[in-house]
Amino acid sequence: MFSRVISAAAAVAALALAAPIGASASPVRVETGGKAALSKYGIKLAPEESDAQAIVVAPPGETVTTRITPAGCDDDSCRSVLSHPGAPPLAVGRAARRARTRAAAVDEGVVIPLNGATADQTSSATARASFRAIHSVRDDNVLCHGAGCGFWKMKSADVAYYDGNWAWGSRSRRGYAGWNDCQWSSAGYSWDSKKCNFINDPSKDALYANTSGTVSAFVSGFPISSDKYIHQHVNLNGRAWVVSN
Repeated sequence: MFSRVISAAAAVAALALAAPIGASASPVRVETGGKAALSKYGIKLAPEESDAQAIVVAPPGETVTTRITPAGCDDDSCRSVLSHPGAPPLAVGRAARRARTRAAAVDEGVVIPLNGATADQTSSATARASFRAIHSVRDDNVLCHGAGCGFWKMKSADVAYYDGNWAWGSRSRRGYAGWNDCQWSSAGYSWDSKKCNFINDPSKDALYANTSGTVSAFVSGFPISSDKYIHQHVNLNGRAWVVSN
């Protein structure tokens, strides 16, 4: 597990998302109904995710991208764009493979807005990379400023494992250990309180890779700040979803 911080200049150059809005593959369903929608897809929120604005589930091999508008927001300064690849966690052992077949299948992108947020301009595109075997590399989860990644951007790429009994990250089990690679970048904004770690490692249904930080700027001479996170969840059956605020 490690983290990196990249320069603002690099951020300005990286304005495009991993899967641009409008590049369509599978359809994207925007679910409403809060708890009912979570139950439908077998998703559980962590206690610290009470302020979550959206949950995204992507089909294997595709990346779902959505624009998130929090409650009370009316311009891009408070919106964000989340790009989430459908790269499954790594299975270890026969029990894991059997568990995967029992997990709920997702054949389309799913976005669940929460806490009064709305999700629009959703799309799904073929992911540039996803892993199917040990030691391969997955795409990044990306959370950006609503007007473009050049303002601020947070990225996370993690490797997690499951075996039908447990899900785990950087705490080795069965001889395998994962990692979380986190990056923060900005131009005109600053990042503070950055964290890059696994939470509840190992766990049956509460493991997630945490990438978080506080992004700040001065607007008309006044400081504004917002706590942002990407939580990549995995459970013992290989079910995966991402939660963001």
